[in-house]
Amino acid sequence: MTLSPSSLTQEFSGDPRRRIDARVALALLETLQKQDLPEEVLVDENLSVTLPRRLGLSHVVDAQVRRYREEVRRKHRVPEPEVVDLVRLVARRPDAAHVFHKVGRALAASQGEGWGRLLPRRLVLRRARRRATDLLRELFGKEFVRSHRGDSGIEVEYDLMHMTDPSGAACSLVTGVLEVVAESSLRIPIRIRRRSCLRLGDAGCAWDMEEHRPELVTDVAGEDGGLASETTDSDADAAGRDAKSRPGDEALSA
Repeated sequence: MTLSPSSLTQEFSGDPRRRIDARVALALLETLQKQDLPEEVLVDENLSVTLPRRLGLSHVVDAQVRRYREEVRRKHRVPEPEVVDLVRLVARRPDAAHVFHKVGRALAASQGEGWGRLLPRRLVLRRARRRATDLLRELFGKEFVRSHRGDSGIEVEYDLMHMTDPSGAACSLVTGVLEVVAESSLRIPIRIRRRSCLRLGDAGCAWDMEEHRPELVTDVAGEDGGLASETTDSDADAAGRDAKSRPGDEALSA
């Protein structure tokens, strides 16, 4: 589904015919609960007054968590509008990008470590992209993302995150998923890099999963310092643009 920047201004409520894995709804609410737990309690603090003010610790959220845990236990999917409401709820928070990033990492936590240990080096990246694509499709639907043979990227096709949260913070969820898949390979260091973003005027949102090999930059710099400098500056400009627009959603090395 191709989106235009103007379409993001329209109110999106979700398609009730679409179903999303209940794990997404549960991860959103459980992450809110953990995020809102107080790090310390003051001696004279009245918890009955202060804790309900924390959204994640409200009775309503607690009841919903119990409901979604049951849905997950039964391996059910929930209507898309329910997830849209939850994403929009999180997107209103000042720490939204941080929360979405944690949600993505939690959703990919079941990947397990060492899956790429026995694979040939050239196959690890291909398998990492496949694992990430399969997981995102399992969670959000087959039309959510696509990847192309021979390409290092993963492209969002049905951009539920941007339609729900035009600020772009919700895209940190996808970054979190990709990071965990990359980190769990344990075969080669894989870098997650944001290739494009709809919010910044690009045609769509896409991420690259690349082998992180700093020694290649060093070798090129020794042979042709100008080329290395140009490449590094370009990467730095892109990273700076991403950091300003999407705090907490940065390219990381596994």
